[in-house]
Amino acid sequence: MEDFFHIQEGAVGVVSICNNWKGTELNLLTKDKRLCDIPGRVGDTINVDIHTVDSFSISHLPASEETDSAPSNFVVTINERTTHVPFANGDGSASLITVTMHNGKTTIIAGTIVTNPKEIPTDYINEELLPGDKVCVRIG
Repeated sequence: MEDFFHIQEGAVGVVSICNNWKGTELNLLTKDKRLCDIPGRVGDTINVDIHTVDSFSISHLPASEETDSAPSNFVVTINERTTHVPFANGDGSASLITVTMHNGKTTIIAGTIVTNPKEIPTDYINEELLPGDKVCVRIG
């Protein structure tokens, strides 16, 4: 799957990749299109290319081979810089990556949250993306 999106003024585009009790899923929301609950597995790659301040493309490349190992992390590469985001374990926990495009600004946040016994969020990435930036997320 490869799709190109143009975000209209005042609209929002969000790409989210989440690992929680339901598994690992890709979701894409824009004013015009909604792709939800696309399952991800070990070795899958999701690419988000920022073209302009109001357009991006996304591609989901399934792993070439199935593996019996359970997914354990996201490997996030922004241009040439790589960050490993481990999957949070336990009740009420999730690991999440969001790329949000709104009003000419694109941000990426990658982190984990554990809510039991108390809420503990951890940010691994929280920054603005620029036109020409490429984000690659591999499920490890």
